[in-house]
Order: sequence, then structure tokens, then C-alpha cells
Amino acid sequence: GETVTFWREAQTMTAREARTQFLLRMADLATLTPVYRASPYSQSAGSTMPLYFRLDVVRAALARWDSMQAILERKAAREKVRQRRRKRRQLFFIGMRLKPVRDPGLEVPVGQNAVYSALVCNAVIALAKAVAFRYTGSGAMFAEAVHSAADFFNQSLLAFGLNRSQRLADQKHPYGYANEQYVWSMISGVGIFFLGCGVTTYHGIYSLLNPEPLHNLGLGLGTLALGGVLDGYSLLVASQEIRREA
Repeated sequence: GETVTFWREAQTMTAREARTQFLLRMADLATLTPVYRASPYSQSAGSTMPLYFRLDVVRAALARWDSMQAILERKAAREKVRQRRRKRRQLFFIGMRLKPVRDPGLEVPVGQNAVYSALVCNAVIALAKAVAFRYTGSGAMFAEAVHSAADFFNQSLLAFGLNRSQRLADQKHPYGYANEQYVWSMISGVGIFFLGCGVTTYHGIYSLLNPEPLHNLGLGLGTLALGGVLDGYSLLVASQEIRREA
């Protein structure tokens, strides 16, 4: 009799185990006849918990799912769903932790004012030098105009990269987009090298082979002075940005 009792208790399981291992619902367990044993999860005397015989649980599972293979396939599908949800939670957690931290006292990210001021100054300088070249015919003024245009192109790429780097982390880029500013800085450096050096070298050689007399020398000198003032202002803004970042 003791052996039979031990065997029957060894072949029982809790409702949680039945639902986890065989994917049964409480409605399925309600059709089974439980045995009650003292609950190890309660400190109150006389507290009991229902246990179900494993054989009865297996029969109920087969009645619901038709076969053990169907149960295994269903459990595998649920595990895949849990893995996807866990991965989304991890990515969301990383994204929240890696959001760009900005000083509440700063209205714009550090460096943005310097880039935008240089962008506007270089646009004005490039336009002024192009007009000066048109009326002076100076090859040096043409080289300066191309150089300022390349600087404008350079600052445009830096501004584009800076704006993209401010985007928050997402599932595709859980570590954020901060490194994009360095990629666009490299592209701008390559662009200014080929555009500035290539075009000015070509025109310099052309001017040496086909010299033309200069006109309106005062206009050219005034344009260079204007460029110096605007570049000085851009340098001042950049210095202020550096001090603010420090």
C-alpha cells in the first residue's frame, strides 16, 4: 500500500506544470479529478493545493492537441515568439540607455552653430568671389571662388551628418547614429580635396598658358577683405562653441 501511494504521488503534477508542459487551460484541468496535498507555498495550517495525475493530464492534452508532436510544435512556436519579444525589449532598453544626452541649458547640440555659421559665410564668400572673378578676370580670384564653394560644400555635408547623428537609437541601429557625423566628415574631406584642388589646378595651368589683363583690382581686394571678415566671424563662433563644450 505504501509503494502504491508513493508511486501515485510521484506521478502527479501541479496545475502550473500541466499548463506549461502540456499547454492545457484551466478549463481542461477542471474536467480532471485532483488529489489534494499540503501546500508548501503557504504558512497557514491546513492549506492544500490540487495535484493532477500525469496520466490524466496526458490524456487531456491528447484530447486537445491530438498528438504530442502538435504540443511540441506549439511550444516551439511560443518559444520563438518569446525570443522575439525578448529581443525587442533588449533593443528598446539599449535604445533608451543610449539616447543622446543633451545639456538642458543648450538649445542646440554643441558644434551646430559653428557649422551653420560657416555654411552661410562660405556661401556669401563664394558668391562674392565669383562676381569678383567675373569683373576682374583674375585666375587667383577664380581659385578663391572655387575654394569657397568647396568650403560651402564641405559645411553642407557636415551639417547633414550632424543632423543625422542626432537621431535616436532604434531597432535597426540600437547604438544610435552618432558615428554618422564622422562618416560625412570623411566624405566632405575627400570632396573638398578633389573639387578644390582639381578645379583650381586646372584653371591655374590654363591661366598661365592663356594670361589675361586684370580689371577692377579694387573690387578683388575688397572681396578678399570681405571674405576675411566673414571667415573671422566664423572662427569666433567656432571658438565660442569650443569653450562651451569644454
